Amino acid sequence: MTRKKYVGQTDGTINSQPYESETIMEMFENGNLEGDIIVRKLPSGFNLAILSLSNSSQKIAALSRSDDGNPNIYEYLDGNGTIISSRIYTYPDYPDASISQIGKAILSKEGIEYKNTINGFTGSLPTDIIEIKPYFQEVTKRKEGGLQLRASTIIVSESLGEIKTEIIGTYTFEGENEFPYQYYIEHSPTFSIEGENHFRSNNFFEGEMIIKMKQSVISKKR
Repeated sequence: MTRKKYVGQTDGTINSQPYESETIMEMFENGNLEGDIIVRKLPSGFNLAILSLSNSSQKIAALSRSDDGNPNIYEYLDGNGTIISSRIYTYPDYPDASISQIGKAILSKEGIEYKNTINGFTGSLPTDIIEIKPYFQEVTKRKEGGLQLRASTIIVSESLGEIKTEIIGTYTFEGENEFPYQYYIEHSPTFSIEGENHFRSNNFFEGEMIIKMKQSVISKKR
């Protein structure tokens, strides 16, 4: 089965503390994304699952498999070019929590390599996230150029139950105004922790924590 690399670095400041992680994944031709998120610096009170793990998969719209034969962004750009993306995450029931992200992805014949920067505060959001429910991301054209994305996700806390997340953002790239269609992307992320789960203890020390992640990413024409 054909596969392409999906690798990147994410860093920034959450709750006034440094965050740092590396993504090492592969995107398969059937629309599956699989691999590891290696966390090296973890702020207290922050579990990257509150971002529906989209901090490490936001560029995946470029590689999402279409169910109707239309080209994805990667194919449209012939596997060559740059995508700039941004996202803002808010939580209707947690008004003190808000996280922003901006990233740059470089496309090549081998896949995608990116760099993300995130910043924000988690307020009273819990860290004991055990599930991310499947969700849709809507991608539409903006009048001012580029593509706009919107998503509503549900993450599940072991102690507090379901928590709603609202995500808005953009994709910009060369040739964006001629991109031929708008679509939905279906995400179904699952994850597990390899080794000690520092999200539960909220006591991270020097070393690293590996998050094993899988999701299917399928685009559907509107």
